[in-house]
Amino acid sequence: MAAAFLLLVLIFKWIDSKSMIDIILRLAGYTYGPLLGLFAFGIFVKRRPNDKLVPFVCFIAPILCFLIDENQEAIFATLK
Repeated sequence: MAAAFLLLVLIFKWIDSKSMIDIILRLAGYTYGPLLGLFAFGIFVKRRPNDKLVPFVCFIAPILCFLIDENQEAIFATLK
């Protein structure tokens, strides 16, 4: 992730865009949120997770966060 952030910083410095911090925070939210949830599951729940499924959860959770973020207007408009 650090290499990806470094690459983003270099690209945005080259492009001279001011919205770099927004993209970095969005990427961090996609990755750190699900990982924090997995950490909290390990600390607060007595059950042991299935070790074979943990990599899939870590891979699928950021994708689901991205899909929810991109479609949140359509998803939450039905709640009004």
